Amino acid sequence: GYDSTNDVVAVAFTNHNNDVKSVGCKVAAGTGAAITQGTATDLTTAGNKPNIKWHSNSGSWITAVAHNNTSLRVQAHTINSGTLAITSGTAINNTTQGYPAYMVDICISNQHLIYFNYINASKKLYSLSATVSGTTLTLNTSDITEQLTDHSGGMEKVAAEFMAHNDKIVMFAT
Repeated sequence: GYDSTNDVVAVAFTNHNNDVKSVGCKVAAGTGAAITQGTATDLTTAGNKPNIKWHSNSGSWITAVAHNNTSLRVQAHTINSGTLAITSGTAINNTTQGYPAYMVDICISNQHLIYFNYINASKKLYSLSATVSGTTLTLNTSDITEQLTDHSGGMEKVAAEFMAHNDKIVMFAT
């Protein structure tokens, strides 16, 4: 993700121990390519499939990971633009429709709603919405009870993007 106001880039990654971490970075001004990297912060152990998005309205970074092959773990963070230190809110584990066995995607609407889209172990696509204030996420768990497609499974990839010109979200799943 990229915070254009503060020129901060954030990445989420899984290391060789399946620990999910996040780190903030800055690219030096001018023509140089020097990158300043903050200290990697632990998001979860025994996780994979991390994703991170910048939520410009709240000034928060939103992460989603498959946690311990049991749940979708979501969390909000802030990154100090000077020190690149990460402050994390409380992680929320959701197991309503299983965990993201194949992939998790994050989409943020023009109304500032966050959509966590994922494919579970049955290869079915679900979406969970949330709002954020600072580092506090509030999940709307009532909307995850419905599968997004009538497809009988078989999907492994999902990508979603908000389209400002028509105020809609387009989602692709294969």
